[in-house]
Amino acid sequence: MTNILPLGVILDRSHLNGSSNEFVRHVNCEDCGSSDGNSLYTDGHTYCFVCHTWKPGNGSTTFTVSNNRMSYTGFASRLPKRNLSEETCEKYKIYQDGNILRMYYHDSSGAPIGAKVKTKNKVFSYEGESNGNFFGQHLY
Repeated sequence: MTNILPLGVILDRSHLNGSSNEFVRHVNCEDCGSSDGNSLYTDGHTYCFVCHTWKPGNGSTTFTVSNNRMSYTGFASRLPKRNLSEETCEKYKIYQDGNILRMYYHDSSGAPIGAKVKTKNKVFSYEGESNGNFFGQHLY
C-alpha cells in the first residue's frame, strides 16, 4: 500500500520501535531505479532520497512525499501511425517508455504536473495532478 503525503509533512517515525536508527549502507531503489539513492537503516527501513519513498522494515506501508513535481519518464520518438515526428513529440512532451505512452501536462510555469498514460492495448489512465488545462496549452 502506498500513501502520498504533501510536501512539508514530516514523518515522525520514532514511535515505530522506540529506538533510534542508524544508517547502514546505500542500496538500490526498486521504485525509481536509483542505484544508490536509497538508504538502509538498522531497523530495516529504507528511505530513497531520489523518489522520496520510505518503507518500513516489515514492508507493510510505503510513504512517498509528494512535492507536486513530476519527472519525465521515457523518451520522445517518432509515432508513424499518428504521423508525429520525434521533434513534435519532444515539443509536446509525448514520451514512450516501453509499451507505455505518456502525454505530459504542465502548469503555467512549464513544470510537468501530470501525464495521460496510454498502454499498447489502449488502456488510458492519468498520473499526477490536473490543473484543468488542455494538453499542450503551456506552450501558448
